Amino acid sequence: MFPRRRQLILPLAYTHNNNNGGLWLSSEPNSLPFPSHPKYRSSTVAVGSKIFFIRAGSREPSSDLWILDTRSGNMTQGPSMSVPRVGRDAAVGVIDGKIYVIGGGGFHDEIEVEVFDPKSETWELAGVEYGRKALRCSASVERKVYMVENNEIDVYNPREGERERMVHMVSKTLAEGGRKDRLKNVTVGCVCVVEDVFFVCFDWNGIMWFDKKRNVWRRLVGGWEKRLFFSVKALAEHDGKLAVLYLYHRYENDSPITRGVWCELVSLHRAGHRICGTVDWSGIAGTVPSSFGFLHCLAVSN
Repeated sequence: MFPRRRQLILPLAYTHNNNNGGLWLSSEPNSLPFPSHPKYRSSTVAVGSKIFFIRAGSREPSSDLWILDTRSGNMTQGPSMSVPRVGRDAAVGVIDGKIYVIGGGGFHDEIEVEVFDPKSETWELAGVEYGRKALRCSASVERKVYMVENNEIDVYNPREGERERMVHMVSKTLAEGGRKDRLKNVTVGCVCVVEDVFFVCFDWNGIMWFDKKRNVWRRLVGGWEKRLFFSVKALAEHDGKLAVLYLYHRYENDSPITRGVWCELVSLHRAGHRICGTVDWSGIAGTVPSSFGFLHCLAVSN
């Protein structure tokens, strides 16, 4: 099991057969079943000990909000958004304790932004922005919401004035070894933030972090170059460290029967313009049926 810390890592998984969910607590050796509800394919964010599922319909627009209290295990339906959203294109981020939902409203150029206050449980329309419509991978950094789709980044800053809140950045540049190269065949696998640093796992390119001052991607170094990066399924912050999760098959009679959830906790330190990672702990976080796969991975306060 995970070493006991102030934070919990919560991989949210599903089975391809019946869409049942699973919840794994870092301090528990066994999986806990999800409360029954039909809203797994959603944008998801954690605030304190609660997980918020901002439901976006796969075909028909949806404005649902579901709230999971990880202390009690209860799932409740919250107030609906005013803007129905489609697909998993809605970006979410937490700024000053409030949840920002950006995009996912359809195929037009306008991107509606709504804000949910967990204390008052109310929604407020924060305005309309213009930009790309697919904003699937997102995280909050320095009171801004960073949204990355392949190699392009949109940054939403609620403190800026009208028409200046959404900034679009194109960054295919990879700074490595004193030279600048270009990322190739980039597809975002997962994202997270550790100590205000935005980490992304690009399929076939590995775990990288975004240098905001120089607008370049930099590779996380420290033995990671030899990893099979396409096997990384989730990233999360865990007590100031980077948690990297993999799935691997356990075979019996040449057939996969279960999948193991393997976790590595990586401490981070800077060396000049580089960030180096050292694996402090690694082990099996749990096992799941072979048909399971990750939807989200979150860290919550216990």
